Amino acid sequence: MLLLCALPPEDGWDRKFGENPAGPKVRSQAKAAVKMCPTAPFVAELKRVANGVPPAPKTTMTDGTFTVGKDIAEGTYQVQVPKGANGIHDCYWERTAAQGGTIANDFLTFAPQGPVVTIYGGEGFVSKNCGTWTKIG
Repeated sequence: MLLLCALPPEDGWDRKFGENPAGPKVRSQAKAAVKMCPTAPFVAELKRVANGVPPAPKTTMTDGTFTVGKDIAEGTYQVQVPKGANGIHDCYWERTAAQGGTIANDFLTFAPQGPVVTIYGGEGFVSKNCGTWTKIG
């Protein structure tokens, strides 16, 4: 239990201590950790897991495949151009329907300010070689 009190949530401790992150074993371990260390730095996250509340979808993402509303929040995202970089080069993104069909996609050879895409709940989103997308709306 002390390990749960010390690990930051991004280390995925709720997945390390059980097969199902929302399962009863993980919830009971989180409840015990909250009682054992009520002033732990990540006690709010422990309480969330103890109560069986799923994590909020993320509002930033890098390259990968995501389910909107589950892995990432719906909304408008823009690729952040790294400081000192001359725009974004050779970036591919794709919005997909729940059944896998392509809704929209683009391959950008150069985007000086980074691409902007709006994604909606239930869709899929794929990003390759784009960098970090941040929710802007």
